Amino acid sequence: MTNWTPFIYGLGAVYLLYYLANLAFDLLKPKLTGTSEPSLMISLADLEEPIDASVYSPEPSGNANGPQELLSSGEIRSSGGVLFGELMELAANDAILFTRQIPT
Repeated sequence: MTNWTPFIYGLGAVYLLYYLANLAFDLLKPKLTGTSEPSLMISLADLEEPIDASVYSPEPSGNANGPQELLSSGEIRSSGGVLFGELMELAANDAILFTRQIPT
């Protein structure tokens, strides 16, 4: 049986070796492939002129009245809602009917 200290040291060493191998692989990958293609990165400094935001409308495009047909989110079943104070009062009066177990 081993102690916790050597186990933690061993786990740290394995993680360190993995991290160093991953870092070395990422650094050597461009040299191994031999391609010198530029990466596809767009910088904001590359824009020639600033974008005028006043040209674009803040209103959403499409129908201004909204969708004509609303999608249903499914059947909604409820026995009615009560406030927390009313719930405590109903529980004190034993007026709550137990119908089934709440699924876990």
